[in-house]
Amino acid sequence: MLAAAQTFTGIPWDRRTCFEWWVESELRLPLHGGIYIPGLLRSERGRWDRLGVDVAFFELVGAESLAGCYAFEIPPAGETRPLQAIYDEVVYVARGQGSARVDMAGKTFTFEWQPRSLFGIPTNAVRTFFNGSGHEPAALISVNTLPLMLNLFRDERFIFDNPWAFERAPLHTDAVLYEPDEDHDKTAVDLWETLFVADALAVPRPEFRERGTGERTVYLEMADSYISSHVAEMVPGHFLRPHRHGPSAFVFTLSGEGYSLMWPEGGEITRFEWPQDDIGLVVPPNAWWHGHFALSAPAIQLAVKLHSRKHRFNHLFDGAHKTLAEGGTVARFSDLPLELPEQVWNEYERRCQERNIPARDPNG
Repeated sequence: MLAAAQTFTGIPWDRRTCFEWWVESELRLPLHGGIYIPGLLRSERGRWDRLGVDVAFFELVGAESLAGCYAFEIPPAGETRPLQAIYDEVVYVARGQGSARVDMAGKTFTFEWQPRSLFGIPTNAVRTFFNGSGHEPAALISVNTLPLMLNLFRDERFIFDNPWAFERAPLHTDAVLYEPDEDHDKTAVDLWETLFVADALAVPRPEFRERGTGERTVYLEMADSYISSHVAEMVPGHFLRPHRHGPSAFVFTLSGEGYSLMWPEGGEITRFEWPQDDIGLVVPPNAWWHGHFALSAPAIQLAVKLHSRKHRFNHLFDGAHKTLAEGGTVARFSDLPLELPEQVWNEYERRCQERNIPARDPNG
């Protein structure tokens, strides 16, 4: 029989996840939430002593406390503190140019980065970033599995002060290309496996016909990680088929005018207008339908997601490159419920007409 050593009324424990508590109460840094971020680079930042620079952390609904995102700024002629961390990480350079040093298992790898560079950091490697400009700050964006790891182990010392040497990812910039198989069952577009891409937007983007006419996409697997990326270009006036998948898909709007729509099955639509002077971030909640509608060219998005085709984390992204008729999770216009075409297409057609953009038949 249990005997109470203490008795409380109610439950005293914090409702926040360990990651949320760590950012807000331990680090005392801004933690930006919601369903989307209209201006990522201008979001409030605070100094993260372990990294040695100002950082803004993001915990959006659609991440489901699995993958995370933070943006950090390196001052002119500055550098970050060396950071060793047991989480997978992919970094995108939003502004500035500089270099990085990665130390892992007694080996050192260095490379130079510039705007639009994309690279992976191997698990528990020591990473240090250097701003190459003496006049302008540099802005970088990290997508990582820090929330997942911290929520599991609940001790930042295990994450950041752990000497274990993972040797899964080779420290070089060699690239391997996987072309689409005949029936697109394995991959619908070109997939590159590498550690570093000097300009992610310069990688050729083949047509992604399963997502409709007017979309060109390339997949990227980096640093032998659970995190993968893709770069998508959308042509104004085309219906890009809505789709749905699992959580923790961080979609960054890099260029172009337009908007994204998201909705749960049978629920109301949420609209996200892409910012024109910043990088926007939207993370569709788990299994929500979402579509992207371009109103100028070039309209380019970078998606960094907790979904590797090499190392499966789960099966919640299965079918995201196949139509519903093919057993996937991509909806053709004719697949939309009767109440949705007016909201999804008629509004887009009107906005295209305002800009003298010919709107193609959405059933094409």
